[in-house]
Amino acid sequence: MKVSRWTGGVVALGLGIVGGGCAVDPRASLDGAHKQGGADGATATPHVEAVWMAPLSGDDAALLVRFDVPPAAGGMVVPPREGGTWVHDDGRGEDAVKGDGLFTGRVALDVAAWRQARRDRQDGARDAIAHRFDGLTVAETAWPERVDVVGPQPLPVGGVRGLVAAEAVFPTSLLPGGPASLSATADPDATLVVTDVNVVQDRTRTGVWTWNGTRCEQTGDPWGPWGFAGLMQGVTGGYVSVDSLVTSWVLTFDQPHTVGSWTIPGSHQGVLTLWDGDPNNTNAIPWGRDWDDGMPGVFNDDLDIGQAPLQLIAIVNRLDLAAAGYDDAGPELRFVFTFLNEEDCSPAPGTIILEYAVPDDCGSVEAFAADWLALDALTTGSASYNAALEAITTPVTDTGAGPGRPNDSRLKVLRTNEQAIRNPEYLSTWPTVASSSWDMQQFGVDPSTHLLVNQLLTQTPAHVWELPDWLSAGPAGPWEEPIDSYIDDWRGDLENGTHVIPEFDPISGLPAQAAWVQYGVFQSAAIVPYLWSDFPAYPTPMWRMLAWGSGARDLANRDARFALSLGSCNGCHHGETFEDGDVPSTVSYDLHWGASTPGGTPEQPFQHIRPDANLANPAHLSRFLTGTDVACDPGLEFVAPLGGLTACASNACCPIGDPVYGYTKQQVHFDEFARRGAILQDVAVDGCSALIGHQLAGTPFLVAH
Repeated sequence: MKVSRWTGGVVALGLGIVGGGCAVDPRASLDGAHKQGGADGATATPHVEAVWMAPLSGDDAALLVRFDVPPAAGGMVVPPREGGTWVHDDGRGEDAVKGDGLFTGRVALDVAAWRQARRDRQDGARDAIAHRFDGLTVAETAWPERVDVVGPQPLPVGGVRGLVAAEAVFPTSLLPGGPASLSATADPDATLVVTDVNVVQDRTRTGVWTWNGTRCEQTGDPWGPWGFAGLMQGVTGGYVSVDSLVTSWVLTFDQPHTVGSWTIPGSHQGVLTLWDGDPNNTNAIPWGRDWDDGMPGVFNDDLDIGQAPLQLIAIVNRLDLAAAGYDDAGPELRFVFTFLNEEDCSPAPGTIILEYAVPDDCGSVEAFAADWLALDALTTGSASYNAALEAITTPVTDTGAGPGRPNDSRLKVLRTNEQAIRNPEYLSTWPTVASSSWDMQQFGVDPSTHLLVNQLLTQTPAHVWELPDWLSAGPAGPWEEPIDSYIDDWRGDLENGTHVIPEFDPISGLPAQAAWVQYGVFQSAAIVPYLWSDFPAYPTPMWRMLAWGSGARDLANRDARFALSLGSCNGCHHGETFEDGDVPSTVSYDLHWGASTPGGTPEQPFQHIRPDANLANPAHLSRFLTGTDVACDPGLEFVAPLGGLTACASNACCPIGDPVYGYTKQQVHFDEFARRGAILQDVAVDGCSALIGHQLAGTPFLVAH
């Protein structure tokens, strides 16, 4: 079915479902002058307040939209892209009454199939918890039987011209003012984040590293459609060799180089470890090569790209990004690989994520959703499932899949979140303080050289905006940081979900966007000499860049601070989703959980998709993905209002506390499987019009993940 799609920047009422892994590229403009907090942050941009869809016949329907501010020119296209529908309030065509505030347009819709699919979905969701989201956080939950989510509803005053019956069927996610959206019924392990080893270790489609009793060796097909070598071959587009593409990318880590206003330091030891293996360990198996120059550390060898020490651990569906609140939003397909310790075939600390842009016209979005949802009817890891999944991925990753894009590839970005290259000499078994220093970078295809080059990190401030974070929890702290003023300057836009971290802050003129980010715990200057010059001597382990904001400002900035920090790469991978709010001095440096989780299971931060120590087992997923609220009874245990709970009944019903102001000041629940799953099923059932309702989830989400 062809119906309208919404990906514009809306902020208003309604229902939504929302997103691990760091990566989205919001290229929306800063929208003119800067806006400061409160009412000053208001804009004249029309925001959707309510949506109705009313069948007109068997194959089309009226789309009714109410805005908080009337659109200019008497109407607007929703969504403002290919396939969008012009809605108007001029009393013409399907619009019944001129000037009544109901803007109406017409969309194609197989009404009988739509209604049946919605009935089937509601029947399958009767025992599940329904959610209402505010951005990425769960704002409210309820049992479906307590929520009138589907069925004939009276049309608003004015109605639709030519409507046979004075009623409309609401799409699940489009209930104006309603408390909840139907939860997803499809298996998220089959339709959202696929970690089943029968899929990600399908030897006909990817290479698989195993221990043969004496050494680590690879079997299978690394040049297959899910293998690292095969995916990189597709990225070349035939413009460069795959050897040049991968080798030049690896060598970017070796020497310092400038990106934007920043110099990313080199890590010769890290590249040496990755390229030649550990020279101090005779059992080390280096990256395989087609030709060896016999000189370790010189890096003139020809690497065998098929022997890259990387193992696929997850294939991820990010259809939900089609509902994000910025102009360049669109669904994505992702492949997550772990670095490999070839001395024992165990995962090294770090992941690589390849993020591909899926065609974002309405028809493609609907087909992508329907194809992923259809996987739920198959046995995950079976021959039929893997073949169906390959049919989804190949048109996105194949050579030439993105005409007009760099290298004609749909690869949007390659991201690294690791310690294996940046600080390899400090690798050790978790948990230790030294193993907590991690590094994030992102790369894209350069349209001129056709090679992978560093890019500025999406939605992530540079480290200098945090200084002097080491004093934040000191006896004289919290000390104000530069980022506090930045948050105050942009509070209105941050709260509205419309602020894009720019390369240069237009207010101060200072560089704002990071080229790389180091985060975690640092114990000695030797680990980060290129950053240590920014800090005085500090005798105990120092926490760095776990969240943004010092807490020196009053609570009026809390929501803006949370929005900026959660949207950043490092905040999403640490303090905002893993920490439960206690300052480091009150808990072990390595447990990363606070007083709001007594008895709860501590989580390892840094990776939302974390490989098991034994790669024969599936990867582990964070509670950010699987839900901090999965065991909460909406009527009893769910924290409403948030902030009053000092202990959790279980780790499965335990909110995340604010890492800056403290867990008693602000607690939030995340449930990405519920949010993403509902978007997937709503789009598959209701078409692209469902994205409008999810866009109404409190605020749009400008995030890096």
